[in-house]
Amino acid sequence: MLKRFLVIASVVFVSATLAFAQNSNSSTTTTRTRTVEPKASPTPKPKTTGTPSTSQRPKSTESPSSSSTVLAAFNNLLDGIRHADVKAVTGA
Repeated sequence: MLKRFLVIASVVFVSATLAFAQNSNSSTTTTRTRTVEPKASPTPKPKTTGTPSTSQRPKSTESPSSSSTVLAAFNNLLDGIRHADVKAVTGA
């Protein structure tokens, strides 16, 4: 009987402690007001109308061999993974 009372009292004490810990109401809360200064609006840039600029970016000069180079590098990585020594890496 005494053990049962002790267990019940412990459960009540723990649940009451948790209930008070979860309480979001606090007597020390203060409200803060936030003031935001307005930002200056950016001035629009004037549009230039007339002839297009003469400096153009060169187009990408990607050759078909670069894709084969990437494929070869990927295959080398896969071969390295397949031949990796797991025991040396894991220290087992």
